Amino acid sequence: MRVRVNHEAVAEALDLKTSQIDLKIATIKEDSASRGGYKVTITSLNKGVMVAENAPEAATHAYEIKYNGRSINLENHSGTTIHLVNNASGKDKELSISYRGSDKISRDSYSDTVKLTYTAN
Repeated sequence: MRVRVNHEAVAEALDLKTSQIDLKIATIKEDSASRGGYKVTITSLNKGVMVAENAPEAATHAYEIKYNGRSINLENHSGTTIHLVNNASGKDKELSISYRGSDKISRDSYSDTVKLTYTAN
């Protein structure tokens, strides 16, 4: 399995004061030699919430992502698993983010870690 991720520049500095719907943040190219296809499990360290790094209180900002147009449940500790057949290999997949903007958001850096784990079927 070979995976290449090309992130969009906008992914490094999201404007959390402005709402976004399906904003493309990365293109993922997956190449698999598995005849039975493969599966992708997607998890979030903070269960779909960006956390402020330096805010005095626990400032957070919820978000949602889509993998290749499919909504991903990041609130689940075990993640969301997507089964892909072999003909899905070699094709670009889009990772997008949606969130509601807020002018009350504290001035800080917000982050979360999203992990994609690949397993042959």
